[in-house]
Amino acid sequence: MRIVVAGGHGQIARRLHPLLTARGHEVLGLIRDPRQADAVSAAGATPVVCDLESDQSVVDVVPSADAIVFAAGAGPGSGEARKKTMDRDGALKLIDAARTWDARYLMISAMQAEVPRGDEVFQAYLRAKAEADAALRKSGLDYLILRPGRLVNEPPTGQIALAEELPRNEISRGDVAVVIAELIDLPAAKGRQFDVTQGDTPVKAAVASAIQAKAPVGQDTTQSPALHALAASEVDEVPVFTCIVYVAHDEQGVSARVANLEGIEHRATGEREALSKVIPRFKQRVAELHASNTEIPWIDPLPPLRSGEQQRFVPVHL
Repeated sequence: MRIVVAGGHGQIARRLHPLLTARGHEVLGLIRDPRQADAVSAAGATPVVCDLESDQSVVDVVPSADAIVFAAGAGPGSGEARKKTMDRDGALKLIDAARTWDARYLMISAMQAEVPRGDEVFQAYLRAKAEADAALRKSGLDYLILRPGRLVNEPPTGQIALAEELPRNEISRGDVAVVIAELIDLPAAKGRQFDVTQGDTPVKAAVASAIQAKAPVGQDTTQSPALHALAASEVDEVPVFTCIVYVAHDEQGVSARVANLEGIEHRATGEREALSKVIPRFKQRVAELHASNTEIPWIDPLPPLRSGEQQRFVPVHL
């Protein structure tokens, strides 16, 4: 995927860039100061100068993208005016760009943004975040809103809590970056909003459980390598299975093959398109076998990754 990260020189972004490039994504980091370009390049992203608070069109400098991460912000020391022009209006500007690109939009927001608290400037920040989130929900885009707790610069632990609502707590910027990397290309996260804080559940397990449940995640649901049924639990009695896909990017496009069920693969121009073809076929086959009480012929252990392939874990509700 080609992923545009707004706030490309920010603290979360510079932790996120190498995680995304390691997964085979092309990452463009939006910056407004050309002097930040070297640091963005060093983190693995291509710097693109674009001031979201100006009249400059994002689409003019980035003709296409598959996904956006809004990690920009006016930052500490800024006043109420810039909370509107950056935290709100900058996010809205990228909503317009996402419509042009038909891109997924992952918003980094703030926990309980609708609840006024703090001084006047902080309340202006919360209003800006809440208004940007509301606009994204109404946009018709494929979106995801991630609301971290109080951000700290401690080393990432890889242990989090992730749910639609959580008590306020802190979380390291490194752990937020890891969560974003897990969620950005996960089709089942479409249209969801999650709080994320420090916790005691490994990131992959927390993401898988949050996708299928509204209750706060507190238990490690990691299973066998094939992850056939997530957490051995169900939502409203609906079985949930994990489709494990191996994807590879090359000059001709993207290939995707289901690793834990035989005979499902597809080649497309982009990863989202490839996943949109193989996942429904996985769901149809599993649903037919499940309905007929036929044993599902899982591939376990999983086949080895081929050169250039990356794993994708997609929870599928029957």
